[in-house]
Amino acid sequence: RERVGPPFDFSKPQECNLNARSEENHIYCMGDKVDDVLRGLSLTDAQRSSYETVRDGFQSFFVVKKNVIYERAKFNLRKQRENETVDSFVTARYALAEHCNYGLLHAELLRNRLIVGLLDKRLSERMQLDADLTLEKAIRMARQSEEVKKQQQKLSLLDSASAGKFGRNFECKISFLTI
Repeated sequence: RERVGPPFDFSKPQECNLNARSEENHIYCMGDKVDDVLRGLSLTDAQRSSYETVRDGFQSFFVVKKNVIYERAKFNLRKQRENETVDSFVTARYALAEHCNYGLLHAELLRNRLIVGLLDKRLSERMQLDADLTLEKAIRMARQSEEVKKQQQKLSLLDSASAGKFGRNFECKISFLTI
């Protein structure tokens, strides 16, 4: 299927040289119910001729407002799950914070909820003792701690494997040296 022109970019209508006829075509393509919605917006003729005003009216009608209290509750209740990596936990936190409208407190609240939501309580306590802890530093510490734990596990496995080779089977017999 061949496209005649570039797709319509609804965020830049001025670049598409819209006129009354093409705007009517767009509304027609949206369906019969849109006419009712457009009438219900109670726009003046001047407002109706402004694409941005009509778009904003449609957005306020069709886009359901987020329940900020619910979004914040989900954000506050989220804790790191068993076997969940720090990166997955941080990503989930960022996604939840997106809908909370925290404004200037965004990074600070992300940091705080990250700290108290970690599975590693010792790390959480260490972070709480750092008065200058930033979100970036908290994430870095959590990642480093996770990596060190993985490395320690590997070393422990290597150590136990080498101990098994020489541990019980290695006996020093000095009986031939008896005088």
